[in-house]
Amino acid sequence: LVTYNPVVIFLPCLAFSQATGYNIYLIAPATTVFCVFYTAIGGLKTVVWTDTLQSISILLGSVVVLAMGLYQSGGVGNVFKIARDGGRLDVFKPYRTRHFLDFCSGK
Repeated sequence: LVTYNPVVIFLPCLAFSQATGYNIYLIAPATTVFCVFYTAIGGLKTVVWTDTLQSISILLGSVVVLAMGLYQSGGVGNVFKIARDGGRLDVFKPYRTRHFLDFCSGK
C-alpha cells in the first residue's frame, strides 16, 4: 500500500498534466483531495457504482475494438487464414522443440 497508492495517484495526474499543461504538483494534491471527499461524501456505495460503470465501459470498449478489428481484417475466417498461413495455429506439434523465448517472441 505504501508504494501502490502514490503510483495510483501519480499516473493519472501525469497523464492529465501532459494533456492540459497544468503543473503536476498542483494536480496531484487536488486529485487526492477530490478522491477523499468523493469517497467520504458518497460512501462506499458510490465507489462501487463507479467501479461498476467503469467495468461496463471497459467491456463495451473491448467488444467495440474486437468488432472493429474483425471488420477491418476481413472477418473471423480471414483472421484464421492469416494465422494459419503465418504458422500461428501450429501450437501443438509434439515433435518440435519449443523454447521459452520462442513463446515470448511469437515464433
